[in-house]
Amino acid sequence: MERYIEELVNIGLSDKEARVYISLIRSGTSSVYSIARNAEIKRPTTYVILDELISKGLVLKIPHARSQRFIAKSPEEFFRERERNILSFKQILPELNSVVKSRERDVKVQYYEGIQGVTEALTYRENDSEHKEIVGFFGTSKNTSQKLIDAFYQWGQRLGKKNIKLRGITPLDESTTEPVKMINDLGHEVRTVPYQTYSSNVSIDIGDTFTRIVMMQDAKAVIIENEDVAKTLREVFEMVWSK
Repeated sequence: MERYIEELVNIGLSDKEARVYISLIRSGTSSVYSIARNAEIKRPTTYVILDELISKGLVLKIPHARSQRFIAKSPEEFFRERERNILSFKQILPELNSVVKSRERDVKVQYYEGIQGVTEALTYRENDSEHKEIVGFFGTSKNTSQKLIDAFYQWGQRLGKKNIKLRGITPLDESTTEPVKMINDLGHEVRTVPYQTYSSNVSIDIGDTFTRIVMMQDAKAVIIENEDVAKTLREVFEMVWSK
């Protein structure tokens, strides 16, 4: 019986639904009392389960009986109905996929504030980025909280452990020399440009589908989830990186 229950659970029934259904298959037409006893489920719960199985088309209530009696539909009939449902779903699958793709092109924006908020923003989509690469323009650390600098270093450590490559460009000044060395020692590649050329204190890094903007001095972050925006900024980065 346990094997049958496991298989029914695999196709979407709960454990109790499977027990009631198998009990009915074995006994044929039964009362709630018999079903509850055979399925080892309390009678009030059995009423609820029977209603759910009726709504799913697995059980029928015998009409015009003196007391409430129920019977299970045959497994063959149940699976035929499931196959028909699957075929119907396949017919509308292209339309559903088009809806999903249109939603993927929507712009979603998330806002974070404070050291804790920025630290949370730095974990965004980490698991989805494993074995991939993040690129970006990283701001100067001038007038930036040491806790925020530490959060960026810990971020670089986590990326390395998850095989996420980091390539970046940052201004060269007294505030970035040591952080750049530390990040590169983790296996990433951050290049510097003269502070006179690039002096931003805003960091912008780009994943496959998102762009993360961190305002270093203000400890605020914004994440833009949009594949087109990310693609455009990655191309801008590659143009600068190649020079």
